[in-house]
Amino acid sequence: MPPISNDIWVYGSDDDTLFRLITLDSDGLQKKSFIRIGMENIVGPMPPFGELIKSDEELFELLAYVRTLYRGSPSRVNW
Repeated sequence: MPPISNDIWVYGSDDDTLFRLITLDSDGLQKKSFIRIGMENIVGPMPPFGELIKSDEELFELLAYVRTLYRGSPSRVNW
């Protein structure tokens, strides 16, 4: 799984994509016809966390936190 704080967002960084990636996993995202748009050395697929997150609000709070960790180029920010 690539780091979450650099410029590479393998599937994209918009809310919808990240929401689905976290809940479904990277394999589930591909099954929904999402394709990789960024390339990074990935050790293994991201596991699904949908069962661990209690609500959409909790997930969006997680996304907001992840975005505070971003240290990439400001020109790549789309949120």
